Amino acid sequence: MKNILLIGETDNINSTTIEIKDAFEKLGYHVTSFNFRSISKKFSVFNSKDRFLDFFFKKLNKIGFSFFYYNLLGRYKMTKELLKYKFENFDFVLFTKCEFINPKTFKIIKKYTPVYYYFFDSMKEISNYRLYNHFNYSSKSFVVSKIMSEVLSSHKKINKLIFYCPQGVDIKKWKINNNLPKIYDIVFIGSRNAYRDKYINYLKKNGIEIICYGLGYRNGEVYNEDLNKIYQKSKIALNFTRDRISFSIRVYQIISSGCFVLSSKSEELNRIFNRGKHFDDFDSPKECLKKIKFYLESDNSRNSIVINSYNKVIKTFNWEKILKVFDGKKF
Repeated sequence: MKNILLIGETDNINSTTIEIKDAFEKLGYHVTSFNFRSISKKFSVFNSKDRFLDFFFKKLNKIGFSFFYYNLLGRYKMTKELLKYKFENFDFVLFTKCEFINPKTFKIIKKYTPVYYYFFDSMKEISNYRLYNHFNYSSKSFVVSKIMSEVLSSHKKINKLIFYCPQGVDIKKWKINNNLPKIYDIVFIGSRNAYRDKYINYLKKNGIEIICYGLGYRNGEVYNEDLNKIYQKSKIALNFTRDRISFSIRVYQIISSGCFVLSSKSEELNRIFNRGKHFDDFDSPKECLKKIKFYLESDNSRNSIVINSYNKVIKTFNWEKILKVFDGKKF
C-alpha cells in the first residue's frame, strides 16, 4: 500500500480535494491530509481582518515582496507544522494549488520524497499569485489543461516540462437521475460579473427564463448534492470560461449530472470534447440565444449530445482513472 501526504482542504465539504482523497483511497493508497488553510487560520492572530490583509499581502507578493504573504496570518506556524512530518515515510507528497505555501518548502521536502504540484486554476492565477517557483521547485507539476501544459512548458519563468492531468468527477456523487423531470430550461451556476451579466440580461430580454446561482446572485451559492440535483433537473447549463485555454471542473459535473453544456468559446474544451457531439458553444449573446432556442425545441439533438458526453466523462474523466498519472501512467 502506498502512503501519501495530501496538502489541500479535505476539511472543507465544498473542496475538490475531498473527491481526490476518496479516489486515492479507493485505489488502495493510505492518505494523510494536511489542511493548510484551516491550520493557518488557527494560528492567525488577526482573525476578522484576515481577508483584507490577505488581499494586501497578495498584492505585495505579486510585485516581489513575498515575506508577508508566506509568513503572516498563521502561515509561518502552519509551515512549521507541515515540516514536522517524516517525509521519508511517504511515497510522495501532493500539493493542490497551495498558493500561500512558500515554494521553498518543496525544496526541503523533496530531499526525502517526490513532491508533486497539481494546479487546478487558470493562467491568470499563476501570475496573480506568482506561482512560477511552485512549478520549478516541485519534482513534477501538473495542470488541468493540455494547452496550459504546453504554454507553461515553454514559459520564460518556468524551467521544466509541465504535465497534463485533468480534473474529474466522483461518478457516484455526480450522477444522472432520470426520475426527476427537467423543470428548468436554462441554468447558470457561477460567480456573477459584468461579462456574464451581459449575456444573461440579453437572454432575459429576449424571453429566456434562466435560473442563476452563485456568488452575487440572489439564490446564493450551491454545492455538492444540491448542485447535482439542479443540473439533473435542467435541460441546458450555460458555462462561461475564464479564458480560452482552460475550463472549470463544473463542465464535468454538468455532464455527469445528465445536463447539456452550452459554453462560451474555449480552445481547450474543443480539444478535449467534440463540439456538436459532446457540447456546443457560442461567441456572442445573439448566437447564444439562437442555440438555446434550437436545443430547447430539439429534444432529440440535445439528448443525443447529453448521452454522448455522459458516456465520455464517466469512462475517461472519473477520478480513479485520472489519478493513476501519479503512478506514472500517462493520461
